[in-house]
Amino acid sequence: MKQRFFQSLPAFCLLFVFSACGGKPVPFTIAPRAAEGLSLLPPADLALGPGGFPLPFHGTGRPAYSVPSGDGGIVLFDAASNRELLRFYGFDNGEWLGFVPEGYYSASPRGASFFTVRAGEESYALNQFSELLRRPDLLAESLAGGGRPAGSAFAGPLKKNAAPPRVDFRLSPDLRTLEGGPVLEVKVSAEKGGAGMLALYRRGRLGQEIPAGLFDIAGTALRKYREGGRTCYDLVVYTLAEEDDSAVGVSAFNRAMTLESARSWLEFTPPAPLGATIKPALYALLAESGEETSPVEDLLLRQKAGALYSDVEILKLSGAEFGKTGFTQSLEELEAKISPADVFVLYLGGNAGVDKRGDLYFAAGDIRDKKGKESVGKQDIAAGLLRLKTHNTLLLLAAGNDGAAAFGVSGRGALDRLLERIGPRALFAAPARDLAAALAAAVKAAEEDGSGGPPRFAGASELASRIRNAAPAFYVSPPEKDFPLIGRNGYGESRDAELSGKSFSDVSFTYRPQSGPGDSGSPLPAFGVNFAELNPSGFRNFDPKVLTQMGMEQYSVSFLTGEQFYRDGEYDKAIAEYGKSLSLKADYAEAYIGRGNAYRKKGDPGRAIDDYGRALRFKPELSEVYNYRGYAYAERGDFARAIEDYSRALEIKNDYVDACFNRAYAFARQGDYDRAIDDYTRVLKLEPRNAAAFNQRGSAWYRKEDDDRAILDYSEALKIRPDYALAWHNRGNAWFNKGDYAKALADLNRAIRLQPASAEAYRSRGNIHLMMREPGRAEEDFKAAERLR
Repeated sequence: MKQRFFQSLPAFCLLFVFSACGGKPVPFTIAPRAAEGLSLLPPADLALGPGGFPLPFHGTGRPAYSVPSGDGGIVLFDAASNRELLRFYGFDNGEWLGFVPEGYYSASPRGASFFTVRAGEESYALNQFSELLRRPDLLAESLAGGGRPAGSAFAGPLKKNAAPPRVDFRLSPDLRTLEGGPVLEVKVSAEKGGAGMLALYRRGRLGQEIPAGLFDIAGTALRKYREGGRTCYDLVVYTLAEEDDSAVGVSAFNRAMTLESARSWLEFTPPAPLGATIKPALYALLAESGEETSPVEDLLLRQKAGALYSDVEILKLSGAEFGKTGFTQSLEELEAKISPADVFVLYLGGNAGVDKRGDLYFAAGDIRDKKGKESVGKQDIAAGLLRLKTHNTLLLLAAGNDGAAAFGVSGRGALDRLLERIGPRALFAAPARDLAAALAAAVKAAEEDGSGGPPRFAGASELASRIRNAAPAFYVSPPEKDFPLIGRNGYGESRDAELSGKSFSDVSFTYRPQSGPGDSGSPLPAFGVNFAELNPSGFRNFDPKVLTQMGMEQYSVSFLTGEQFYRDGEYDKAIAEYGKSLSLKADYAEAYIGRGNAYRKKGDPGRAIDDYGRALRFKPELSEVYNYRGYAYAERGDFARAIEDYSRALEIKNDYVDACFNRAYAFARQGDYDRAIDDYTRVLKLEPRNAAAFNQRGSAWYRKEDDDRAILDYSEALKIRPDYALAWHNRGNAWFNKGDYAKALADLNRAIRLQPASAEAYRSRGNIHLMMREPGRAEEDFKAAERLR
């Protein structure tokens, strides 16, 4: 058992004083920020060093001794020279951070956020310097006796001309645009430091700040102008959100990427869950700096004949094609295709190196050629991955035939820096042959899961967990969801849990059951929790027996079990569990809602309507339940009752966009296009960037035979979502009605490129070809439509 140390952390303490270049001393202080409830504790992946104190990197490789610093930290000294090597701070929330005196640091994912840098009257969060100062390789080399970094790390980035840009942004009211991702309207204003990259973050329920986007400011700006002596850029960007996200954040780097602005946050309402598990597609980009074929290509191609994925698409870059330009263009091509449910595999192999900033890069030529502009570096990888519409990513890195030897200590630090920028995505670095063998074993295990039923669909998280068991990879970072105990979730009860197979013996965490809309969230009694039995983060993979033993009411246990079955798409089992819950608590409105949703998913709107009605008897002011029941009535074709329920939802909550949108659709189905247009207009006042509302209102104008207004609305939808295939199709039909066959054909061509499985699009294009007196092409389109019908 590791020794534990608990000590109060003062609100402020001086750690280091640095000097700027040129001999003129300029004081810089690094101090912990005030943080309630933090105690000193050996965190994950720390070994006991001399004197029994925890040290990162599993020891120093040289004679050393350590003493308490007196301010909540530990100071490590070289035994021969008595020179300070490192200061270390570890906290009982699992975060830690270590400095060398020059200012370079290594830290856990949120460790740097607890520290502040002060220079004169200026104050910065330490993680604003992460691109420059987070150098775990320098710390490791220094501790191993391999030399010290030269000079103060702060002399350069704190110069006046290195200041980061200012960022102002607002959250677009349209949270559904681009498949559920919050749309941000951003203004960046820069002085002499210039503007580099715009970084997006999302904040989950446990408070973790997760990278969610990386954009070149100048390259993606819609407008550039001068204002008040500053260069300004206007951008519109988006990031995907997950169910438990609570806020979205934005920051900007200066041109040199040495200093990040403070992160600004806005709260938002996360999108609704996607519902049942769907069969994903598999996309892959295999990029090799040499001419050889990737060892994982054959394995991925074989998935076309397998049962795990609905489709498989692989792009390849090798030899002369490999480079920054080709890499970026390939990811842009995939960006238009990948949906949130899909799996993406990125394989990078060949000539790898670490640049002077400590970042990983792959080069088409000799890695010793530092001038190679076509190298694929950390920023290229991060920017590409963070712009894809899926977090379900598996990143495989193979440096030559011996990844471990090629990366070494500096490579491990480079991988840490890459991980900090891309967030919780699965990443593996190993020799190519080992990665190929481990991935093959993972896919085989996913297909033969031993359940006796049909193969389950495999995402990147599942493949990553299986690769960990099969790969001799020297460096592995699994997805965040595999480490649910990191951080605090804000509830007051602490527990200790044994983590078998991990590098530390116990961990302190807090939890409370998260049952969604239910009222079963009372604190649980103290109880030792085995990590293999219970995942306390949202109770996604819990053991009902353990919850019962812990004192949770059985109706709550059954409700949570039903919720789990619902998320897994096992609706019959979910209905049974919701029923058990209701047999114990007959007025439990949330269980009626859950069962109603499950019936609706099974295609039984009648029973869904009955359960929604029972829920409303106990909680009559739930506007969302009126919306759900209205949707179920609409599924039965009873649009009059659907409109009544949507209207009741809007009486309770007059800005309820979903209910207004659904009512507009119901009016349109009844042929009442004027009222439909009124409701879509109301939606657009609340969500001016709602592409679907523009498209639907355009269709209402189309039905009223007002093609000009229809075209205007379809065009607005396409400005917001250039990949909106249905809007291209609809606008093409409107052009057709006006007799402009050239524009109609151009729009239908675009619609078919975006949605090649649309029989209606081929049929519409066939009609255009007939009017253009091209019977051969028309016949081809009609045959294609018949095949797809």
